[in-house]
Formats: sequence, structure tokens, C-alpha cells
Amino acid sequence: MNYIYCSANFKKMIKKSLIAFVVMLVFQNKVAAQKWAEMLNDTNANFYDIVKEFDAYWKDRPYERGKGFKAFKRWQWFTEPRVYPSGNMRLASRGHAYEEYQKFIKQNPQQRLNHGASVSSGTVANWTALGPFGSPSNTGAGRVQVIKIHPTNPNMIYVGTGAGGFWMSNNGGTS
Repeated sequence: MNYIYCSANFKKMIKKSLIAFVVMLVFQNKVAAQKWAEMLNDTNANFYDIVKEFDAYWKDRPYERGKGFKAFKRWQWFTEPRVYPSGNMRLASRGHAYEEYQKFIKQNPQQRLNHGASVSSGTVANWTALGPFGSPSNTGAGRVQVIKIHPTNPNMIYVGTGAGGFWMSNNGGTS
């Protein structure tokens, strides 16, 4: 077997070059990080500021697969209706929804869910279907997409479903 002899200085030079390359590679990733991606993790960032940064980043770049473009657009589509018109990202959080529910229960104690109710009372509901009627593919009718409580009458609850139509309860959803 033939071995290549390397001097100690050559080995040190290779080691230093490798360390410099790794440091440069790490530094490059920090410099190249998109501001919009960092803003997604900032709990105080405004939705519209994030979108503005994203649009500025992609303005002169061609679309490339695997670079986060489609994932961001899906996130934008999902988030925008939840934070409109202020752009406050807190409005889209589950914690905010729970806090709003707790406020509602404090203001309307009669609306507290009756956890001791029988299962049959939930299946004999008295909701009014307001249309549209029928599911085009017979799937997804049970997927609730929005629940709104009337601002002046807490007994009026409106529910919108993906394919099952628009529903209303006039007794707080009790039956």
C-alpha cells in the first residue's frame, strides 16, 4: 500500500481551513435568513408586516420548489380571515379563543355548558337549517368552520359548515 505523507503543518492548515469553511457556512445561513421567516416566530409581529416582508423577498425571485413559497401562501390564506382587519396575530391563537369564551361565560353564566346533560339531549337538537342544503360529495358536512353568537342576544348562535350549510339556534344551542 502506498501512503501519502502529510506534514504536521499541512494537517493544521487543512484543519483551520475546514473550521473556517464551517464557520462561514453557518454565518452565511444567518445572513441569508429571510426576515419574514423570522417574523413568523415573533409573537408581536403584525400579519400585514409579515406579508409585506414576504412579498418584498419574493419580488425579484423566481418561484422555486421547496423554498417555502407555497407553505407561506397556505399560511397566509388560513390566517388572514382570523386577524382581519388589525393584523394582530394574537387573534388567530387558540389561547385567545379560549379567553374570549371565558369572558363570554362570565357575562352569560346561563350559557355554561351543562356537562351533566345526557347524551340523548345533544342528539335531539333544535337547530334550524338556513341553507344551502345538501353536500355535493356527501362528505365534510359536519366540519364546522365558523361559530358566531349574536352580539345583543346570546341565545342566537349561528354555525357555518364546510358543506352542510348555515345553521341557527335560538336557545343558546341547548337543544
